[in-house]
Amino acid sequence: MVYNGPMLSLILIRHGETAWNAERRIQGHTDVPLNAAGEAQARSLVPACRVLRQIEPIPILVLSSPLQRACRTAEIALEGSLPIQTDARLMEIEYGTWSGAHIPTLWQEQPQECERWFAREEREYCPHGGESWHQFRQRALAFHQSAVLPHLNGNDMRILVFSHGGWISETINILLQSAAVYATANASITEILLNPATPPMLKVFNFGCSNDDRFQWMKPSTNEFSKS
Repeated sequence: MVYNGPMLSLILIRHGETAWNAERRIQGHTDVPLNAAGEAQARSLVPACRVLRQIEPIPILVLSSPLQRACRTAEIALEGSLPIQTDARLMEIEYGTWSGAHIPTLWQEQPQECERWFAREEREYCPHGGESWHQFRQRALAFHQSAVLPHLNGNDMRILVFSHGGWISETINILLQSAAVYATANASITEILLNPATPPMLKVFNFGCSNDDRFQWMKPSTNEFSKS
């Protein structure tokens, strides 16, 4: 598929690893900092972000979850080259009483609740008192409608969003009108191309910048995007 004409490139970047990621603990809104591995993962994003700034010089807007694991990833990756705006709607889903829980232990202690919750099929089901999947989607949708759609105005642009695994998955589902679980690695890049005249296209998914492929996916002109 070839995309012609003005294009909005929405680039979704998951934060680097935290101690709770490594320990398999639920984070949600808990403001856990990057660990040493997470800082290194954020640094692995530097070359990719340099390429994004250098090729096809078009406006770039950078938005981040206010949680420090996302903000710090953005700061390291961008080397202070671009201003970072925070938006609370980019935060991970709120897990309420499950925040901080060790995931394998939680599955042992509350197997039925976990099975129902993580299946995501019952959108209003909320066993932990935080956000339901429906509430989470509405938050992600509100961000898309007010922070992304206004930039679909006939001009080429990139929007870099530093956020969280659950938020990225929910956003992909909103844009592609799907109902899947899109699991992304820490410090990975996902790109969705948006154009008013064509359906959204998932161009890159879960790209790890530690891979030595020199970011060839970024090279085509903004006026001619090819799906590989």
